[in-house]
Amino acid sequence: MRRLLDRAVAASSNGIVITDPKVPDNPIVYVNPAFEKISGYTSEEVRGRNCRFLQGDYRDQPALDELREALREERECRVVLRNYRKDGTSFWNELYVSPVHDEEGRLTNFVGVQNDISERRRIEEVLRESEERFRAIFEHAAVGAAQVGIDGRWLRVNRRLGEIVGYEPEELLGMTFQDITHPDDLDEDLARVRRMLEGELQTYTIEKRYLRKGGPEVWVNLTVSLVRGSSGEPAYFIAVVEDISERKKTEEERDLLLVREQLARSEAVEARRRLALLAAAGPALSASLDYEKTLEGITRLLVPELADWCLLDIVEDNGSLNQLAAAHAEEEKEDLLRMLREHRQFREGDPGSTAEVLRTGQSVLLSDLPYPTFYERALEGEHLEIILRLGPRSLMCVPLVARGRTLGAITLVSSNPDRRYDEEDLLLVEDLAYRCALAADNARLYRDRSEIARVLQKSLLPPHLPEIP
Repeated sequence: MRRLLDRAVAASSNGIVITDPKVPDNPIVYVNPAFEKISGYTSEEVRGRNCRFLQGDYRDQPALDELREALREERECRVVLRNYRKDGTSFWNELYVSPVHDEEGRLTNFVGVQNDISERRRIEEVLRESEERFRAIFEHAAVGAAQVGIDGRWLRVNRRLGEIVGYEPEELLGMTFQDITHPDDLDEDLARVRRMLEGELQTYTIEKRYLRKGGPEVWVNLTVSLVRGSSGEPAYFIAVVEDISERKKTEEERDLLLVREQLARSEAVEARRRLALLAAAGPALSASLDYEKTLEGITRLLVPELADWCLLDIVEDNGSLNQLAAAHAEEEKEDLLRMLREHRQFREGDPGSTAEVLRTGQSVLLSDLPYPTFYERALEGEHLEIILRLGPRSLMCVPLVARGRTLGAITLVSSNPDRRYDEEDLLLVEDLAYRCALAADNARLYRDRSEIARVLQKSLLPPHLPEIP
């Protein structure tokens, strides 16, 4: 049993250190290999020394007082300390210390279990900075923004919203959105709110009128999302309000996206590659007002830069799903993508399915697909053969959302076992998908308005022109 325990301690991924308090200065008597890996010190270098040497010159940490008190009182404690490796680099050490007593209750040793939580602390710092950026963006956004209660009360509004509707933010906090909505637009707005609360909608966008204080009504583009609590109950709405008379929405969104990209990229080389791709997307998106050609061009832009193959699906006006474009890094395999189109079923349970993304409006990231045994259980016949020949290893599926409406989804797949998609990749594709969706939606609007203009022009002409003598 003793041998088994020794092997377990040696194999632990946590650093383990044992000290002897019976000897002056409570020296280290044992460290496991994980401790050596975390600290960079060998067992021989640390044995006989007090653990405080890991603190370097940073010995005013508040947690040290708690640790010293626990050692004096011979009780367990858990603290987080900044320690230093042998090479001088710092790391955050989550330390759990427990006393060991013999059968007569006398203290024989202290056992410390170390966990390097530097990455967790880094993530916490990133989240904190992200929250601060959100507050700054909320307060200083060039569009109106608000938190709205389930009953319609304004809970929090920014300066720009007050400018749009002509009220001071403090005045709005004593009102509801119903109070300033034009009577002719209120029923439609409330109907969508009810559908959102019932779970039928994730978000909605409408053009409506607000009754501006002391002036004429103002037309706005309103996008509303529902925020739910941890147990799933509706908590509040997030509303984004844009005065559509200014027509600056696209430029402002692009600026915000660029800021987001710059903040999200930590490595300069990776940032240049991603920004270059975004720059290339601009001309591709603006090259044509034919949205089908625009979207087909995007698949060529993404392959092979971000994917070995790519599928782009569009929701048609009748609600059906159409695989509008597909591209493969190997030209001879594009026939496989066309064949795959005949077998795709868009079921809810499909891994990373377009149906799931369209239903939830949320991206799907599958960094490591269970190739190939998973597909052998789930598929058969020609469908299975096509998938095995395409060899998917990692997948992202991202919705194409513009002005609160889901237009379709884009799926990027890596067949290279050395390329696994991560959150950074997903952020980039979501940015591109958003731009792509806006371009496609603008192209659709252009097409629809052109058709309306053509029909109106035709209707204004008489069926037969009179003959001119």
